[in-house]
Amino acid sequence: MPTRHEDWQQTLHHRMWKASQALHRTLNEELAGLGLTINQLALAVTLAQHAPLSSADLARSQGITPQTANSALAHLDRLGWLERRPHPVHKRVVLLDLTKEGHAGVAAGRARTDAVMDRMRAALGGARQAEEFLAALRRVSDEFDGPDTPPGQLWPGR
Repeated sequence: MPTRHEDWQQTLHHRMWKASQALHRTLNEELAGLGLTINQLALAVTLAQHAPLSSADLARSQGITPQTANSALAHLDRLGWLERRPHPVHKRVVLLDLTKEGHAGVAAGRARTDAVMDRMRAALGGARQAEEFLAALRRVSDEFDGPDTPPGQLWPGR
């Protein structure tokens, strides 16, 4: 483990940053053929698993600003992946869900990201090591950001 005065490029934080950048770039390259980014796919996957949600619900669950979520959602809307409807009680809140095209796009996107994850598992030495690495990453992110916010509606349905 490098000390504070050793080569910056060999520090833990630099290697994590570099790995994160490489993974983000690789995922975006794989998804480019579908016309979307990993951030846009993450919102669509969250909708596939937890819809209906508002854009604020999605932003909160992903730890991004509402403006960033709205920009990504506008792109998904242009792809024909979103349907919108008013909240049954709070009429000013718009709930989002995926269209048939959106569900198909999520399946295609997940197939492409799964291929990248297979490469990552192999680089880590196998499935067991990948699970251990994932657990360590959760601990690091919990240390700095707290536990993940589970997706869900801020506005109750009653």
